[in-house]
Amino acid sequence: MGFQIDVPDDASPHAVMRAIAEHDPSDTRRWEIVGDQLYALPSPVDRHGGAQGEIFRVLSNVCRQSSDQPGEGWIFRVVPDLKDVPDAEGVRRPKIPDLAGWRAKRYRVNHAGYCPVAPDWICEILSPATAEKDRGPKARDYASLGVGWYWLIDLDAGELEVRRLDGEVLVTQSRHDLNGAFAADPFQEARFEPQDWFGLLGGV
Repeated sequence: MGFQIDVPDDASPHAVMRAIAEHDPSDTRRWEIVGDQLYALPSPVDRHGGAQGEIFRVLSNVCRQSSDQPGEGWIFRVVPDLKDVPDAEGVRRPKIPDLAGWRAKRYRVNHAGYCPVAPDWICEILSPATAEKDRGPKARDYASLGVGWYWLIDLDAGELEVRRLDGEVLVTQSRHDLNGAFAADPFQEARFEPQDWFGLLGGV
């Protein structure tokens, strides 16, 4: 099914892409702008979707156990829509990461039901189709949003890459073997054990 939109002749690529995303008649597609490209996101495949749930469970459990002060914990969301979060230039571009987390004291929801505050942490689960995008233009976009920590999880390699915001760039801080015990920023108060990731690495 097609649809029409009215945009000025001198509109920027981002203005055109935002107009398309806002007027898409489909209720099943999700739109995301990465760099200068517009992507229609399909529903996650079983392994990818299962990994999202597993990571959500692990982080929710370990952070709940390690936080003993009300309001000092974390709020996690699976595939949150960050359409109301402005970048460094004040422009809002649709973003839908696999998972995101906010320190509880920063999280809020606006009248439209979205959080207009940039997450403190974002996680993307790599796949052959998305790895290049997640490591490159998406990382730059998240840095522009002011995301402090960015996790990239490679299920096939069993590895976690942790990036932190350094100025205007998300730089690699550490790498962790998911088959071993480790602590990783920004969750240093929580220690991850091999059994925490068993379901994820087992091909969920």
